[in-house]
Amino acid sequence: MSKPGGRREFLTGVAGTGVVLISSSARAAEGKKKEGGKENEEGIPPTEDLMREHGVLRRILLVYDEAARRLPGEDAVVGVVGSAAGIVRRFVEGYHEKLEEEFVLPKLEKAGKLVDIAKIIRMQHAAGRKLTESISKKAKAGKGASAEQRLAIVADMQSFGRMYTAHAAWEDTDVFPAYRSMFTEAELDKLGDQFEDQEHKLLGGSGFEGSLKEVKDLEKALGIHDLARYTPH
Repeated sequence: MSKPGGRREFLTGVAGTGVVLISSSARAAEGKKKEGGKENEEGIPPTEDLMREHGVLRRILLVYDEAARRLPGEDAVVGVVGSAAGIVRRFVEGYHEKLEEEFVLPKLEKAGKLVDIAKIIRMQHAAGRKLTESISKKAKAGKGASAEQRLAIVADMQSFGRMYTAHAAWEDTDVFPAYRSMFTEAELDKLGDQFEDQEHKLLGGSGFEGSLKEVKDLEKALGIHDLARYTPH
């Protein structure tokens, strides 16, 4: 996908008793040129792309977590929650999960790998969409949201966060590595092109970066945009 840092391509070689991962940046610099003479950006494997997208999801969960603490007493937080749910619908459900459902899960299921986990993932995607719809619907009341509505939003965000914290962890440690192992380097490169096409199709010109910027704007609105604030004192 066309994301900053480029798509890194990795070659595996053996040196002594260890396995060495060698970046192909030198090869890319030799022959691959963009129009106007600029070098093509190196790529990152599509499975690493999926993990980066989980990074955006986790930052949304941080927004939800902060909003849940402040929602009962701060009117402006309702709008932040509504915006966050919109990003979830667009980026997580409309893009990231579509990649999983159209590319990742069918291949694993066809190969008979992690079939039970794949079934749970599909169920959790459906459950997550229901929670997002509920959050969005209640957040439309804005500053006029009643105390009862705010408590319901908090409960939905907490349920969403609990499920997706585990969901993303299982995918990163079990699902994506298993999926990655089913491709040669050449096949993985073609898969990356397919993922990039889907990114442009489903997210438009802003792509991954546009969605990340939206999340960062919400972090700033809540004052949680500084990583240092998470350091224990």
